[in-house]
Amino acid sequence: MSKQFKLTDTRIRNTKPSDKPQKLTDGGGLFMLVTPTGSKLWRYRYRIGGKENVFALGEYGQPPAGERESAKGLRISAGVLSLSEAREALATAKQLVKNGIHPSADRVESRKSAARARATTFEGVSREWLARIGSKWKSPTFRQRERLLECDVFPEIGKRPIKAIKRIELNEVILKIEKRAPQMAVLARQLIQSVFDHAEATGSIEESIALRLVSVEKAKVIHARQLSVENVGEFLVSCEAYPGQFETREAMRLAWLTLARTMEVVGAQWEEIDLDQGIWRIPAERMKMQRDHIIPLSNQTKALLEGLKAVTGKTPFLFPNRNDRKRPSSCGLLWKMVDSIGWRGRFTPHGLRGTASTIMNESGLWSPDVIERLLAHTEQNKVRASYNAAEYI
Repeated sequence: MSKQFKLTDTRIRNTKPSDKPQKLTDGGGLFMLVTPTGSKLWRYRYRIGGKENVFALGEYGQPPAGERESAKGLRISAGVLSLSEAREALATAKQLVKNGIHPSADRVESRKSAARARATTFEGVSREWLARIGSKWKSPTFRQRERLLECDVFPEIGKRPIKAIKRIELNEVILKIEKRAPQMAVLARQLIQSVFDHAEATGSIEESIALRLVSVEKAKVIHARQLSVENVGEFLVSCEAYPGQFETREAMRLAWLTLARTMEVVGAQWEEIDLDQGIWRIPAERMKMQRDHIIPLSNQTKALLEGLKAVTGKTPFLFPNRNDRKRPSSCGLLWKMVDSIGWRGRFTPHGLRGTASTIMNESGLWSPDVIERLLAHTEQNKVRASYNAAEYI
């Protein structure tokens, strides 16, 4: 067909809908179908095996910003093509037909390939690995590893196709964790290596790049620092002057008021809190000892929770993640808070429960059984434990 019969954008825009469908031919099997409703649709007529077929290329227009993709391979997610893009897609489609391939079949395979690519992101492969290996771990171990990936690794590389990730990116993730928690960096390095080993074994990648990652040394074990009674008051005054996020300060205060572990505090959910009865019920799956734990709420604690509910009550968690309100915050925030208020080297959140236990035991005002129950410690004497199930509420 000669050039004078080829379509132009002006002609397309000036063509108005009528009571019957209209065909505007561009040549080479490409034409535009203008429907009575005003839609302008690209179509390609071709033959394979002597049988005529019509393939829907897309709709005429300009793809929205950020949604334009190459027409090569007919992988055009927006479904909207300009005149030049329709001709580019036509050229690709004609090559497929020449090879005996229906363009519609190629499009289906392209979409399947895209779905497979999404499944082989680092997070996708990690989830697959966790599902396979997780049954070999105890529940607390599984939660610790899953949470480390969710909080520190997935936000950095989770959405990336695993085969596109470079070793330098993995090292950057590990070193970032090391600045906050060297022990966790060692574990993160191990987890990343295991995920890449799994990806290689299942064919998601040809060869693991996680064999020679940056070395991370375990931090020297330093026993949690405890505070005197006077130091506790001084520390809490410092907390009140904390200039950071309101929820972080309230998480620290809640830990002191309840003596729950930091992971139990940060992961607390509103459905666990009963303000009317003054009870916080932590389910066994969130407890270190795998036993349901009940914490009675003091008046100060209820006042804290009532104020906090006005801020985060519409989210599942008391202390939601800043970037994803459907996930809890990281325990690392409490360590950062201690640093920011000038208590680094003098105290760590891990020392909180030990401080409380020491002060209460030394005072002689409370039964050791009550203190142990408050700290959710399991009775080591099994015979005694079977008779001593009181919650001391």
